[in-house]
Amino acid sequence: MTERARDGQGQRTVDEERAYIEGLLNTRFNYYLLFVPLLFVPVSGENALSNYARAGILFFGAIVSALMAYMVIRTKLLLDALLKTIVDGREKHPYKLACEAVERDKPRYSRNANDLMVGLVFIVIAAFVVGGVIAAKYPEMLFKSEAAATPAQTPQTTQTPQPAPAKPIPPTG
Repeated sequence: MTERARDGQGQRTVDEERAYIEGLLNTRFNYYLLFVPLLFVPVSGENALSNYARAGILFFGAIVSALMAYMVIRTKLLLDALLKTIVDGREKHPYKLACEAVERDKPRYSRNANDLMVGLVFIVIAAFVVGGVIAAKYPEMLFKSEAAATPAQTPQTTQTPQPAPAKPIPPTG
């Protein structure tokens, strides 16, 4: 008899809720990964944007990234709570048995991989902020400009050397 049949309310079981939250976390993180390059692409390369526009885009990216990070972190915390419920509540649940096996055999790898995902989110936020500061204060570090171009990058007109004019030879005699 399932938990759903016992409660008569049609509510989801813990496993169904876990599966839903895992899918939600996956979707939100994938949207986040899609968002990041969409803001980095316009500020990279040679285009008509001023350095202040690039800095503004990067700071905007930091703000939106922080908001998206909140959604990812909140969903991860919900998933952690559900997984803790599974580990604490059932004796023979496959997730609990797998966690115990990993902790026993490979304690170094017993941390949840979703923690790395949250760390990546914070690294990207920091990259947006640092990139925005550099774009505003030190644009030559990130972007090519005509004034900062090296001689190898600027076209040079080459002239063939002209021979020196010949000196008249004094008459001998």
